[in-house]
Amino acid sequence: MLTAPSALIGQGFFSSSDAQDSGRDWPNIQMFFLPMAPSKGVRESFARGLRLVSGNEILKELMDPHHGKDGFSLLPLLVRPKGRGEVTLKDKNPFSDPLIGE
Repeated sequence: MLTAPSALIGQGFFSSSDAQDSGRDWPNIQMFFLPMAPSKGVRESFARGLRLVSGNEILKELMDPHHGKDGFSLLPLLVRPKGRGEVTLKDKNPFSDPLIGE
């Protein structure tokens, strides 16, 4: 079976053309490979995390046909953003939006 719940199998680091053009000697993109197809919980987390008001329906249409099937996910992450700031907790409620400041 190709899928394995909650298992990170591989990751890699890459330099975008922006990083290469800047002359900096470090990668700015991290790619995660997870051997699992999207599930209902992943879809709901994406919609919530991306603050998609009607996005859950769009993601449902895209992801639900693959639920319960073997598959994999590739997740890119920007690891050296140009922006700087601070993210703090608003309160003890884990569902509260964070406070984001510069």
